[in-house]
Amino acid sequence: MTHADAAAGTPTVLVADDEQVMRELIAALLEIDGCRVLQAQTGAEAIALVEKCDVKIDLLIMDVMMPEMTGPEAAARIREQRPEIVVLFLTGQDPDAVRERGLADADADVELLGKPFETGEFRRRVRNLIDSSPTG
Repeated sequence: MTHADAAAGTPTVLVADDEQVMRELIAALLEIDGCRVLQAQTGAEAIALVEKCDVKIDLLIMDVMMPEMTGPEAAARIREQRPEIVVLFLTGQDPDAVRERGLADADADVELLGKPFETGEFRRRVRNLIDSSPTG
């Protein structure tokens, strides 16, 4: 994908989740809201996508727990290349427990949302993150 492929003003979101059904649900919600969606099944796949993609990525949505590499580990590697990317982590565990165990950073550009989530809450959080993104 090149800059020429990207429509002006269309946010690009990279979704990384090892559960295909969850990944596809998230992609469908994002597409309904006018986002371009890139999908990865693993953290390593997400990193590789970012490395070869020259399109601005406005938001990274990652599952906290994935095989081989956690979402926070993958996000940290991605943010080494693109520090401006804001991150929304999704977790099937209690979000407070995830933070306490240090699995998700608590910085200003990282948010955490528990699964299952209410679609309205998810869409609101995504919109707020994209609107506040320095890449937006």
